[in-house]
Amino acid sequence: MMGRSLIKYGISSLWILDGLLQLKPAMFTKSLITQVFLPNLVDQPQWLHPILHWGIHQWAQHMVIANLGAAIIQIVIGIFIALPAPTWEKTGIGLSLVWSLIVWIWGEGLGMTLTPLANAVSGSPGSVFFYAVFAYLLWRPASDWTQGHILSRIRGILIGLWTSATIWQMRMTFDYVHQLAWSLKMNQTRLPIPLFNTGIQNIITFTSRYPHLANNLLLMAFTVFTLFWLILPYSRILINLSVLWWLFWWIVGMDFGIWGALATDPNSAPLWILLIVSSSLAARTPSAVSHVLPSPDTDVLSQHRGA
Repeated sequence: MMGRSLIKYGISSLWILDGLLQLKPAMFTKSLITQVFLPNLVDQPQWLHPILHWGIHQWAQHMVIANLGAAIIQIVIGIFIALPAPTWEKTGIGLSLVWSLIVWIWGEGLGMTLTPLANAVSGSPGSVFFYAVFAYLLWRPASDWTQGHILSRIRGILIGLWTSATIWQMRMTFDYVHQLAWSLKMNQTRLPIPLFNTGIQNIITFTSRYPHLANNLLLMAFTVFTLFWLILPYSRILINLSVLWWLFWWIVGMDFGIWGALATDPNSAPLWILLIVSSSLAARTPSAVSHVLPSPDTDVLSQHRGA
């Protein structure tokens, strides 16, 4: 179950990293409220505002305790998930699911998915959304992984995510054409590698000068990825291109996520990659191939083994 192991240790490491990032000095100041929580209110549906305001108020009233508590919870979740004992692992997975939903609502504003700001290349639907997905996949029985049933679930999740990214991009292309350049500018921080800074700035300049072309190219790319995940899932070239795609946007659109005084996680691109690679590993088992991807190659492989 290499795919499950990759998720288990990958997500536990990320939770611990998030907890450590939460301990940065700036997290204990009002900057977290003014620069992270309050911007989550922009363009949100009216029914969501009271819910988000309540969370912001509670955090502001107990800022130090809340931040320290959040850091401890995240580190504990990561440690529990990594432990070999099934009971502790299950406890960590359950806590991961609950805490992910809490952070997704009050910390990320539902990943801004209900606003015109939703944009996959700059982070939507948010890192902790993926944490919740991984908690669900880890909670599934071991037989789902050994018998290949998990593969259809992961494929469905990936198709849903690619489709959502396409819809968000379509909305930007037709209704908010300048949103792409603005999102890239907002996420830009000074990276320690000058070549990256120059490349990112060139891309931002291009999207600013040619917003219609840039948005249409992105829309085309997301549409193609969605169609290929529907038609040819788990082909090696699709896996490689998908990983390279999100690696590119992790640099250009998300600045590796962890840079900046108020960065709380590596952003969503590494989570896309973790989901794609783990599903690829799960697809390598013979039971998974025959269960999800029956093909002439499978028959030939079976005949060879029979011989």
